[in-house]
Amino acid sequence: MSEKNVNVISPYEPRKDLAIDSPEERKFRAGELMLRLKNSMTEMVVALREIRDRQLFKEMNYASFQDFIELGFPLKPYLAEKMLLIADKFGTGDQILALAQSSTDEMFRLANQGISDNIDEEGIVTLKDGTKQHIKELISDLKKENKQLKNRLTKKEELIQKQSEEIQKSNTIIEEISHKTGLTEEEIQAIAQKKEALGMIDRAIAEVTKFVSQINSHVPRHLNSEKPEENTEIIARISTLYEVLKISEANLNKTWETEIFEFSQNKSVA
Repeated sequence: MSEKNVNVISPYEPRKDLAIDSPEERKFRAGELMLRLKNSMTEMVVALREIRDRQLFKEMNYASFQDFIELGFPLKPYLAEKMLLIADKFGTGDQILALAQSSTDEMFRLANQGISDNIDEEGIVTLKDGTKQHIKELISDLKKENKQLKNRLTKKEELIQKQSEEIQKSNTIIEEISHKTGLTEEEIQAIAQKKEALGMIDRAIAEVTKFVSQINSHVPRHLNSEKPEENTEIIARISTLYEVLKISEANLNKTWETEIFEFSQNKSVA
């Protein structure tokens, strides 16, 4: 499912003009709405929208609606922000708010990331590409995506943790060797790199020798002497292998030409 971030009005911004009420009426209404915040989810969202849109938070001595949410709201601020954004996008119908309460993260994605512009009375969502899907099916899909994403993040975090532990273990070993031998960390790392390089080269020599020997020993040279054309595929593969080895030899020689020459000269002198 493709998603694209869209410009979303902050849930802290009023959505309509202020109603003109007397200070007494505003204080009384603010008190009523504070009581409704502790009732059902539906009443909470409706009350929050009115407090925001009529700026009744000022009657409770808060400079902004965001201050009221962060300091005076009885629940966690992030929940209020998400619920308001969902309500501003899709309304305050019973089905919408029930889904928003049971599947807050998925409904928030629908509202915040522009996946859908509307949800009809029957719960049918019209997606950005024009296709239609029932809201419950869409939320189920989004939950699966969220679960997959969390699993991937968990695996990455575990890998990072494992690598960190290996690095820490390696650093500890280097410190111990440095303490016992008097060598610097740079000298120890150079020795370790040399050992690793020698092992890599030895493995390459062993593998090349092993496979070339196996080919020479076990691959039949003449499968059918009466029909030599049946040997063509094997000969072609042998020819390819030979060319690859020649190219590898040339690349190896090109990279190490100076060092190999100096080594040969010193060896001949010795």
